[in-house]
Amino acid sequence: PPWNYIEDASAKTPRIWLSRPLSESDLAGGTRTSTRSGSGTSHYSYVPPSAGQTGQCVYRPLRKVDCRAINERLDMLNAAGVPVDESSTQLGTILVESGRATADLDARHLAFNFINCPRRALLGAAWFTRIERDGDVVLHPLSEVDGDRVERLYLRAVSASSSLSDASTDDVLKEHVDLEDERGYKAMICKVGRTLTMKKKSSSLFGTSVILQRGYGEYKVPGEEDESCLAPP
Repeated sequence: PPWNYIEDASAKTPRIWLSRPLSESDLAGGTRTSTRSGSGTSHYSYVPPSAGQTGQCVYRPLRKVDCRAINERLDMLNAAGVPVDESSTQLGTILVESGRATADLDARHLAFNFINCPRRALLGAAWFTRIERDGDVVLHPLSEVDGDRVERLYLRAVSASSSLSDASTDDVLKEHVDLEDERGYKAMICKVGRTLTMKKKSSSLFGTSVILQRGYGEYKVPGEEDESCLAPP
């Protein structure tokens, strides 16, 4: 069946890496403070979208070349048997912004090398809440752990649609996954006609629901295209 809001339909959608300003609670708690219980150590504090969000998302995507470089580093480490989730302590650092900043993949922080600017929190995401207002679309990333849970549900549904699958799509439509970093919300697949849509829904009886989008879609970071033209062949 067809899907709505699947911007990236690849078998393994690459994560888009985004940064946001560190909040006072981040700085007070340090880089290795976990907001979860019983789920291992988390090196970052996730900022969920507020229920009445009216402005733009606080997360901003990194340049595409930097996203690719980080993903390649994590793929290489994963192939070597190194855990690459946000609880890892073996991922190291990588230069981004043409060397002007350093991404600490263990702490999930972005630090500037030549100017005195505050560090920024770093997050990799493949699933985003999608809110449309006045013709504009606001995308807010799910946390890494919740994005992985939603991805597994999506892949089960895709697999169930295969002619050789033992499961049926209707079976998967009865499932949901509870979100860990947004307590009180769950992700589930909704069907209208033949079309499927992944949604984040409040667990309360009369709670709200929000569309979930796979992949970030096309975007441009100011200056990236001009700078790439100046690079040596």
